[in-house]
Amino acid sequence: MVTVGEIARFIEKLAPLPLAEPWDKVGLQVGRATAGVGAAIVCLDVTDAILDEALAWGCQLVVSHHPLIFSDFTGLTDMSATGRLALKAAEKGLAVYVVHTNLDKASGGISDAMAARLGLIDVEVLEAAEALLKLVVFVPKAAVAAVKAAIGDAGGGRIGLYSHCAFSSAGIGSFRPLPGADPSQGEVGRDNQVEEYRLEVEVGQAEIDAVVEAMRRAHPYEEVAYDLYEQRKRDQRHGLGRVGNVKPGVAFDDFIALCVKIFGDHVRYAGRPGDRADKNTAEAPVSRVAVCGGSGGRLFAAAKRAGADLLVTGDIKYHDALNAVDMGLAVVDAGHDGTEVIGMEDLGKRLEREFDIKFHGLETKSSIWQGVR
Repeated sequence: MVTVGEIARFIEKLAPLPLAEPWDKVGLQVGRATAGVGAAIVCLDVTDAILDEALAWGCQLVVSHHPLIFSDFTGLTDMSATGRLALKAAEKGLAVYVVHTNLDKASGGISDAMAARLGLIDVEVLEAAEALLKLVVFVPKAAVAAVKAAIGDAGGGRIGLYSHCAFSSAGIGSFRPLPGADPSQGEVGRDNQVEEYRLEVEVGQAEIDAVVEAMRRAHPYEEVAYDLYEQRKRDQRHGLGRVGNVKPGVAFDDFIALCVKIFGDHVRYAGRPGDRADKNTAEAPVSRVAVCGGSGGRLFAAAKRAGADLLVTGDIKYHDALNAVDMGLAVVDAGHDGTEVIGMEDLGKRLEREFDIKFHGLETKSSIWQGVR
């Protein structure tokens, strides 16, 4: 039987934990990594309704987008909503795993799901993630191929559509092993020189821990000499939001109708392509759209710089919408939950394809909002 830990490791390959915001709480929050999983539920929030549904379906794992344990958690008691839910999950044998802002930023995550549903093409990251790192390691000649392969297999050296990209240059390494050392080459207490290669690769911050671990395993030296440098370049594979083009001639009203179909009839909008708050211009078709799951109001300027006519996100404040329209950017508020639920549905489908178990996907909506018709 597959374990919670195996599922967690697969999720963390899709959405590496280092991508999460510093304030976020992600990963396994309740349960044992060694526990077996025969069925699971994927949701936005851990609520009583979700836990009850999970138990009714015979699940052992809850994969939630929003953290259960966050800032208000002080103890595993029923004195707070968080503590009560965490205690209920633990007592019922339900593990809780959280994949939040790391999935927001990850390639193939929440915003990519939005872009795919809207039919965007030539999709790019709207706000790139952290700066890329340059990993430099010194390797004896005979081990260069093995170390380079290990780094590439772990995700280092990715440039665009190319993997295992690296540069190497020859040189001479010198060292003196001290008493107690066990050098793979050279003698203890004597100065030694070895023909080595300086191996350089670009690594994203999300992959650096796995890459360094793989490098160490493949390297023959007892003590590996390596350096990490932060670059001015940013990692264009991951980040908040996406921006892409729509097929020519899509009318604004038709695009809004598509948003309603995808995200629900709670969708609202402000402005139209080509509008400004102080000047109504002739209506233009939608040609370039930015998207961001959850709360993407701070990305208005980034969307405008990327040439977007329109930004689709959630939790748009009234005065922020006014400012967006004034800068010539139409905005669609599709709801915090509406923009995220499709990404979690996609995650559930990927997990179901990977593991021979049932992932129940949001049959019970975890949003607190109810519509009035």
